[in-house]
Amino acid sequence: MEPSLKQTCATSLALLAIAACGNPEPRPAVSPPPPAPAAETAPKVVSGKKIEASVRLGLGAKGVTLKSLSCPDGRPIKSGDTFDCAGVDQDDKALTFHVVQADNTGDVTWKMEGMIVDQTKIGDSIESKVGHAADVQCPAKIVIMKIGEAFTCPVLIEGKTRSVRMVLMNENGDVSWTTL
Repeated sequence: MEPSLKQTCATSLALLAIAACGNPEPRPAVSPPPPAPAAETAPKVVSGKKIEASVRLGLGAKGVTLKSLSCPDGRPIKSGDTFDCAGVDQDDKALTFHVVQADNTGDVTWKMEGMIVDQTKIGDSIESKVGHAADVQCPAKIVIMKIGEAFTCPVLIEGKTRSVRMVLMNENGDVSWTTL
């Protein structure tokens, strides 16, 4: 029995499909692309700008304005590491801020070298100790002082103008004073 035309066409198409899908000539093996190099993670560092913002905010809340402040940027995070920031206050006084990395996550603490002193409050406390006859006329000014530094304000005592010299004695804010 001879194959019908329908069977011959179907067989021819099947062979053609097999031939087209086959691989008559050897091809070079395709290698997968090489793995991407391991992404280098940037070392974690302390942000100098964030420390500067913290210092400015802390001092601003106490009435102190800084003209400039510079903290090192890009310092590797390491618990216990210490470094300094340098600043200049509104009276052009150079300031140092001691910074300590509190942990391995980038948290820091800072402490200003010196103390924030309100001259008016100190003058008022002197008046209360001297009595009604004294009128200490310190400017309404916040200053930063280091232990041993002094400032002088005019004082009226029993109608006479004199000066009172005040010296920062310790980190507790104790001030000694004498009239000049």
